[in-house]
Amino acid sequence: LSMNTLTDEQMDGLNRLVEQFSALQESIPTQFENIAESLQQTNLKIDSLEEKTLSQVASHINQAKQQTAHQMKLIDTEIKNIQKEFTMLKADRISRSPVPQVSTPTKVRNPVTFFGKRDQCSAFFTQLALVFSVNATSFPDDKSKVIYAITNMGGIAL
Repeated sequence: LSMNTLTDEQMDGLNRLVEQFSALQESIPTQFENIAESLQQTNLKIDSLEEKTLSQVASHINQAKQQTAHQMKLIDTEIKNIQKEFTMLKADRISRSPVPQVSTPTKVRNPVTFFGKRDQCSAFFTQLALVFSVNATSFPDDKSKVIYAITNMGGIAL
């Protein structure tokens, strides 16, 4: 066999191979077109989804802004109501507070110094009782009364 000579069987195989190659060669441009068209449709879908997603996000943001603005108005109204109520309560408390009565204290002479004489004892205690009753705020307890009484004693009484 020489290299130039092919058997019928080999020729048939070679012809089938050439036919398959030609068919493949003819189908490649169509396949490329199909792939390009598929990519274009996919890009359009992606663009559409992107627009839809951006639109939804923008809508949610606007809705959140509106809700926040509404809540801020409610909070502002509540704060103003609380401030009004506080002002009214403060004014009410002030109006209910008794107005301090400024009174001129009654002047009572200090008792005569007690020197321990029995006949002056009753008068001394009466004078002390008068001072304590007129100036009750100055003598809130027994200790302050005893101290005052001692300061008005002298001689044997001490």
